[in-house]
Amino acid sequence: MKVLHTLVVLIGALASGGLIADPIKITAIANAINNSINIEIMTEVYRRADVEIDVMSVPSKRGMALVKAGQADGEISRVERYGNKRPFLHRLKPAINQLNTIGFVKTDSAIRVLTPDAMSELQVGVVRGIAHAKSAASSARKIIEVDTIEQLVNMLDLGRIDLAIHSLNSFEIQMKKSGLSTIRSIEEPLASQSVHHYLRVEKTELIQKIERVLGQMKASGELDSVASQARERFINQYIASN
Repeated sequence: MKVLHTLVVLIGALASGGLIADPIKITAIANAINNSINIEIMTEVYRRADVEIDVMSVPSKRGMALVKAGQADGEISRVERYGNKRPFLHRLKPAINQLNTIGFVKTDSAIRVLTPDAMSELQVGVVRGIAHAKSAASSARKIIEVDTIEQLVNMLDLGRIDLAIHSLNSFEIQMKKSGLSTIRSIEEPLASQSVHHYLRVEKTELIQKIERVLGQMKASGELDSVASQARERFINQYIASN
């Protein structure tokens, strides 16, 4: 009788929506400014889809390991090619953002254009775990990896590296925070990639739901608007609090 009673309660709860599904677990790269902006974008997308998410900020490799092991359902944002060698992930469309990989030098540097030959003579700094930056630095004489964007900016300012490679938004925000005017960007991006949200391939129903919302928001212009507002809000908050 107790078993029957339990089944009746369970069926009743399911019918009435009384059982609440666990939040979708999504990883995001910790201490990455672009990811903080993308978290805001995807939080709004999931809100419109009426799906609760739990965002876990972890180091880049840890996030990938959690998703691969099935301990997380997806990743907030990764570049387009990230999913090419990861068959357990589905790249959602449309893209949620654009990532421009930029080179930065001291203002008195003679470097104006970055070619593979020019970079082969340089000592280049990147933030550990930022794959797009390390890929862009592949022809460098030496690649030095640091843990934070703050360390990267400081190393360039102190002349310990010839060139820093990072995303435009993150680097410029850190420069504003540090009050530096001794660094400039190389005008031509080293790379430009679309940024996508990723979910595990077996999340078929969720993938369809989120892609439907993304498509609607992109078509109406709301996705770009949310991204722009998130970027401006985060930049202002970040600079004010640091």
